[in-house]
Formats: sequence, C-alpha cells, structure tokens
Amino acid sequence: MKKIKIFLIAFILLISLNGCMSKSQKEAIYNKAVPIATEYMKTHFDSSIVISNDFDINDPANSTIVLYGYLDNQPEATFSISISHKTYEVAQVAGSRELWNHQVNSDKDKTQ
Repeated sequence: MKKIKIFLIAFILLISLNGCMSKSQKEAIYNKAVPIATEYMKTHFDSSIVISNDFDINDPANSTIVLYGYLDNQPEATFSISISHKTYEVAQVAGSRELWNHQVNSDKDKTQ
C-alpha cells in the first residue's frame, strides 16, 4: 500500500511539473510578446508605451502572457494586455479610464 501511495504522489508531481517552463522559455515568450503589445497599443491608442518587467504566464490553463504597462508620459493610463503565446495574437486589453480616453479604433473585445 505504501508503494502505491509513493507511486501516486510521484505521478501527480510529474504531471503538475509538466506545465512548468524554464526562466529562459518565459523570457523568450516575453521578448516576443513585447513588440506585439507595443504595435497593438500604437495602432489602437496612438501612443508609445512603457511595459514593466513584471508579467504573468498563464500556462497550461489558457496559454497567455499578460504584460503590464502604461502610456508613455502618462503613468495613470495603466493597462494589462493578454497575448496568446501559441499564436501571438492579442486576446484582451484591460485598463484605466485614462487609457480608454486615448482609444483610436473601436475594439469589440476590450474589457474595462
């Protein structure tokens, strides 16, 4: 019985670690997502942005990276932008009221 418990614990541990990424993999995803976020925000909000070094990778749940930042010279115009790290397409943008005041194009998928 003890061997079965050990086997089950090891099996569950291996399955849960399977979704983990190395630091270099996370940095590669971040480095590929930043220019996509920059271009998206330039197109839809006509502004340069500052992206923080803090980010979240939601894997394997939904394969997205969430970047955080603000409009250049307007730190109160904060946002988060979710990008699929499988397709590198913008999934969602959320932000402060100050951000939405700068929106150029209507975006059906935005979240406020």
